[in-house]
Amino acid sequence: MIKYRVAYIFILALSVVFAAAYESKLTLVLMVSLFVLPLISFILLVCARLTIKLEISRTNIFTAKQRQFPLAVRVKNRFILPIAPVKLTGVFHDDDGNLVRDKVITASVMPFGCSEFVFDGFLKYRGEYVLGITEAYIYDFLGIFRFRLKKLPVCHVTVAPRRLILGENGALCDEETDSLRTQFTFFENDTFSAVREYADGDSLRRVHWKLSAKQDKLMVKQSDLNLSSSAAIIIDTSSEYADDIQGQCEIDALLEAALAVSRKIISDGSTAACVYHDDAEKIEAVAAQTADDFEYLYRKFSVIPVLSPETGLGELISTGTDIIRDSGLAFIFASQIKTETLKTALEGGLAPCTGIRIFLVSEKTDEGFAELVNSDNRIKVAHIDPENIAASLEAALFE
Repeated sequence: MIKYRVAYIFILALSVVFAAAYESKLTLVLMVSLFVLPLISFILLVCARLTIKLEISRTNIFTAKQRQFPLAVRVKNRFILPIAPVKLTGVFHDDDGNLVRDKVITASVMPFGCSEFVFDGFLKYRGEYVLGITEAYIYDFLGIFRFRLKKLPVCHVTVAPRRLILGENGALCDEETDSLRTQFTFFENDTFSAVREYADGDSLRRVHWKLSAKQDKLMVKQSDLNLSSSAAIIIDTSSEYADDIQGQCEIDALLEAALAVSRKIISDGSTAACVYHDDAEKIEAVAAQTADDFEYLYRKFSVIPVLSPETGLGELISTGTDIIRDSGLAFIFASQIKTETLKTALEGGLAPCTGIRIFLVSEKTDEGFAELVNSDNRIKVAHIDPENIAASLEAALFE
């Protein structure tokens, strides 16, 4: 924009020189026109600013990882003259599953018209994203004035983990629907033993409406079936690569594996007690025994952050000691476990366990880890392959 202003000032100065030198009507009209033109351009810009409208096709999206979804940005002109140009800068997704930051869109819109820009791609990693316009400017036709648009449309996108189904064949399910086996073994029940406050992912069918009306907030019923858990699932979402893509890949693989095991346990008619750090980095324990419980975990696991190594397994096991004691069988999912941490856990919270299954993403272990594992016949360690989670889980669980 600076170069247009410099050019305009230079031309205006020339017109003043010509008007003074030649003293003709033509040079005088030219000079006056050059003085008036910016004023007209500014008035038209103000009118365009008041009549332009930016829209986005969707404001909230919940989708699965690696599933394609479209997002459209619209620039509407409600003025009798064309609007040009409008410069938009935003964050969008592409066909490779990446976030494209500072994507620049330049639009010209006809009178009472609309320009639409569609982005059709997917996102590689689970989590919460904000897509849409981050900055927008509208310029006058001379390019010497501009207004910044303040009402910028954005879309809040939650990307969920992939759903894996474990069976004898280890089939990978890319669809959101449950398998027939899961549909028949997940159950609903009208009885309940406790209530808690409603959370995202809870089914409205389990809302205790009378109590909700009294407390002025939604409360949901918890089933009284299978109150003692069949297995404890401990998920450590910390990684030494917390600020890197590798850490995101590792924790995505862990959560997808943990969900698959939880789903398998529930589909067999048992209860999975999951212990993990939630999106506020607080420890949460959920006894999952119904389809609604699984969906709650599914949504929770969509937004769990990758934590720094300082927030680790020891705290989870310490908090979930009672759950682990009642379960007998413990599944531990972690990027990697230090020998000292595992030793302390075996002497403490894991002591009552009759079986301990450890699933690691990283193949790196520190000194003494293998010796400690081999000295305790309750422990079985397996590696999760992020490229083929279902197969690696099946190999560890069923072979």
